[in-house]
Amino acid sequence: MRVITACRALSLLFFLLLPAVAVVAAVTATEPVPLRFSINTADQPPYSTLDDSGYYDRLVTTLLARNGVAVQINHLPSARSLANADLGLDDGEYSRIAGMSGQYPNLRMVGESLSEYHFVAFARNRTLKLDGWGDLRHYHVGYIRGWKIYQSRVGVARSVLLANSEEELFELLQRNRVDLILYEGVRGVAYLRRMAVVDIHQLEPSLAVRPMYLYLHARHKALIPQLERTLRAMKADGTYQAIFSTAPKSQ
Repeated sequence: MRVITACRALSLLFFLLLPAVAVVAAVTATEPVPLRFSINTADQPPYSTLDDSGYYDRLVTTLLARNGVAVQINHLPSARSLANADLGLDDGEYSRIAGMSGQYPNLRMVGESLSEYHFVAFARNRTLKLDGWGDLRHYHVGYIRGWKIYQSRVGVARSVLLANSEEELFELLQRNRVDLILYEGVRGVAYLRRMAVVDIHQLEPSLAVRPMYLYLHARHKALIPQLERTLRAMKADGTYQAIFSTAPKSQ
């Protein structure tokens, strides 16, 4: 008799709890699972900083947050940053010129640009003249490993040395191992100011000006149209301008 009573009690408890279980299941089914992307960058201040306060860091974080995605930023050397994203070890990479999908087939470009880069030369001798890529044939040149725009252009130079970091790049010049280095204007000026270097100068004009983009791994390609719309909206509503308002000038 006691066994039957206990069974009836358990059955009653099950039916009492069933609606609560159904509610929990319904909430779980309708609430989106929070997304977290691991995004790589090889950018340097002021575009990207180790505390993620650079303006590309803030721009990409805000852009993805508006689409329900939290971001972990990984600061990596240029070549590794791209390779890890292409292999799918991470979810994306910024900032790069258009056309990277040809070399990294698993990466997809978010078609609204983050900003423009001024690809320039720096030298200790400010009288050096570069009117185009062909003038590199007169000089010993250095640039950072993994910068594809330079990799495809420096074959005409007298010699080429590769650096693994911003610090190594400017050290090549300071030790007179090269005549000039190829870099980005805003980043280079920021480095010179930060390090109080006064005997290195940016050469004019720029060798190239290119829009720069965020890339995502192909598994996230469905998100790209929405990110493009959001980034355009950020440019229209003033968010973009507010993030970039503290940027130093490249010249």
